[in-house]
Amino acid sequence: MALKCGVIGLGAAGNKAAIALIESGVCTQTDVILLNSTLKDVPNRYKEIALEFEGNSKGCAKERKLAQSLMMDNLKSQSLGIDEFVANKYDFVLICASAEGGTGSGSSTILAKYINQVLHVPVHLTVFGGFHNDSRGLKNTVDWFKETSTEYVVDSICNSSFLEESNQNERKAEIAANMEFVERVKILLGRCLVDSTNNIDDVDLMKLVTTPGYQVIVHGDLGKPKNVDDFNKTVKGLIDSAKGFSTVPSA
Repeated sequence: MALKCGVIGLGAAGNKAAIALIESGVCTQTDVILLNSTLKDVPNRYKEIALEFEGNSKGCAKERKLAQSLMMDNLKSQSLGIDEFVANKYDFVLICASAEGGTGSGSSTILAKYINQVLHVPVHLTVFGGFHNDSRGLKNTVDWFKETSTEYVVDSICNSSFLEESNQNERKAEIAANMEFVERVKILLGRCLVDSTNNIDDVDLMKLVTTPGYQVIVHGDLGKPKNVDDFNKTVKGLIDSAKGFSTVPSA
């Protein structure tokens, strides 16, 4: 048993995260689209699933409004093939993008609204926070959350949360954040479930995964709890150490 999702990686960070899903065997290339305002950073072996926005802009340089305009124009022209990609194939669509950048930050909220409201397919948005060292990036993050609808699911991963374990190496921290993303998607798709006498079925999992709001997705060793309080304490510890933006979950 497992759900099936289509994955759309937006912008450089979203492209890398989506590629990590492919290389980890969680998704196949046929279930992934890489979208960006420029494809210069996409490895050659993934060019066949990569699409560049039509228009004169080759990169958005943290300009969210430019990215929003590009997405709107391309959705109107149907140049991206989103309708065909989504149509009747997936339980939900997962969009991954950076909150701090330009292309992903600006276009992801527009695309999520289109898929949810026009195509009527549940949307899960995974947003990546960067290293919080750029004022424009921080403003983009705030604006991204302001624009995000409560009609779909959102979770977050912060690259900065992985700096300590990566010896302050930002490249290694980014890779670690992408691997965290891989583990979370496995959970969303039910890949980690083990058959037992009390099973969670597809309907249960679908309801859990697509309940709108801000989710915190964590994983870890529960050990051997002695009672309910011991179990709750362990779970609370996992949630408190979640490597995303600190906020109150609403889903």
